[in-house]
Amino acid sequence: MRDTLLSGTYLYDSRETKNRVLRLQRMLRILSAGSGNPAWNTAESGDYDERTKKAVRALQRDFALPVTGSVDLVTWNLLREQVRLHESHSAVPAAAQLYPDPARIIREDEYSDLVHHMQLMLNTLRLYYDGIPPLPLSGYYDEATADAVRTFRIINGLEPDIGTDSVFWNRLSEEFNRINRENQ
Repeated sequence: MRDTLLSGTYLYDSRETKNRVLRLQRMLRILSAGSGNPAWNTAESGDYDERTKKAVRALQRDFALPVTGSVDLVTWNLLREQVRLHESHSAVPAAAQLYPDPARIIREDEYSDLVHHMQLMLNTLRLYYDGIPPLPLSGYYDEATADAVRTFRIINGLEPDIGTDSVFWNRLSEEFNRINRENQ
């Protein structure tokens, strides 16, 4: 959402619309909750009331800005950046999609990052599955990697000699994620 500047000195004051004041109050509450600083907390009323001005003054004071109680461009930019930082630190990390194409099959004698990731997951799972040998994290699909893949496929009820198709990869990823969740 783009914010327009009403003048060179303020963005929000008592003349501002309810929706924009609500947005300001919501951001102050997010920062207050995230930082544990109750001075920045305010009700979400949509009114630029004395409580909101007090929260803005506290924020300005804590960040060594001119304490006016009005949200000028500097205060607004600081507030937006602090909310963005809070949200990026509290967000659930994004999952990486490593397997590029459902039709892709990783083959023996292949050297790739996919093989390296597969070896890493199999090495973790070998601690919970009998029969999976330790693998070097070489990125090379050697005989030991093929044996580990075959063993994993058998244990998980997959056809043993198909190799590393997307069905295998999905099952490997599911088990790897499950083990990681259980061991946190």
